Amino acid sequence: MKIKKKILFVIMISFLITNCNNTSLNKVRKATKKIFNINSEGNLSTGTGFIVGNGKYIVTNYHVIDNATKIFIILPDSTVLICKNVWQRKEKDLAILKFEKRMNIQRDTILELDQNFKLNSINSFVLYKNLTSGNLIRTFGFPGVADELSKNINDILTISENAGIISSLKKGCLAIENASEISLIAIDAPVNPGNSGGPLIDKYGNVIGINSAKPLTQVITSEGIIRIPKGEGVAWAIAIDEVLEGFDELNIDYIIISSNRYSNILYLFKNQPIISIILLILIIVIIIIFFLLLSIKGNLILKRTSDYFNISNFRGNKTNKIIYTPYLICRNKKTKISNKLKIGRDKQKCQFLFSPNETNLSKEHCMIVYDNKSRLFELMDLNSRNGTFLENGEKIASDNSIKLKSGDKFYICNKDYLFTVNLEL
Repeated sequence: MKIKKKILFVIMISFLITNCNNTSLNKVRKATKKIFNINSEGNLSTGTGFIVGNGKYIVTNYHVIDNATKIFIILPDSTVLICKNVWQRKEKDLAILKFEKRMNIQRDTILELDQNFKLNSINSFVLYKNLTSGNLIRTFGFPGVADELSKNINDILTISENAGIISSLKKGCLAIENASEISLIAIDAPVNPGNSGGPLIDKYGNVIGINSAKPLTQVITSEGIIRIPKGEGVAWAIAIDEVLEGFDELNIDYIIISSNRYSNILYLFKNQPIISIILLILIIVIIIIFFLLLSIKGNLILKRTSDYFNISNFRGNKTNKIIYTPYLICRNKKTKISNKLKIGRDKQKCQFLFSPNETNLSKEHCMIVYDNKSRLFELMDLNSRNGTFLENGEKIASDNSIKLKSGDKFYICNKDYLFTVNLEL
């Protein structure tokens, strides 16, 4: 029963962890947005960002919005949110934007955002010091190359995800002007132009960094200058630690958690009470079903093995009293031993009866007595003419008795009369 309880506990924890991870992933997907910006020359470029805090701010790379005169995101319902750069660290390649206005494309109007306006956001993060090389990670973003195959706005707003591992952790500088030394996460997941600014998450769905750069070099071609990768399987993300000062300055709420599944569960219970209640209800239902199945199986066993349990066992007795029934078997004939049982030809005195014509057997040949306490059988010869023998041929003296246990065998006269004593449930 203890093993069954452990299995049930593992099933419940696995179920809860899986749902926690799925909830975290879905939350990251909803909070990751494609950022559009238009520079002073009227050129459009794109990148990625993720919404934080109370749903009114979005984190991205500085190079995504550098030299932008207009910055905006587009929601799935075609609502355009205009953003303003409210915090930046060019030397770290980081920026935080704030949603300021809402544009209704159909009516061509710009509206101020309502005070209650907010989007799905991320506010739980794992610090650089809690990361380890080899940990599984996942990137989210909107690579520009995917837009080449896009046919409509929904295609353009479809998020891309890639999995990989942390290749290494190091302090270093990005290949930007006046870069400062920061905490960097090297990953092997693909990060292409357009992915910049997107969230990097661990295997539990916690954000650990901001996707930033892939080693590129410029090549002059007949079509102009293009950028190509220096190598494959190498990309950089900025540790989330580097943007926390911006959260503090802007009073953006956030939570630091350790990178493990149990902290994810605690976070879910604290921040998603409705989901937590639903999960608890599901777990309770699973437990009830589990024990009902055990109960049904138990009842079937009880029916098949009558008198297996004393009814008092279900009323608080600590021990289960197992009741066995003793039997004597010979020539496919099975007879229950009530207390004692005589074997012979005398139908008045014997309970295991042979034909009167089998004169090699005595009228009262031998007797079997069953002791319920010791669960042993006692075999006695009753001064028979041709003797009573154990299976190995040892003859039992008339003035002696032999103890037998369930499964033992003996015979009378010869092995044509071989008996087995047995206990059955």
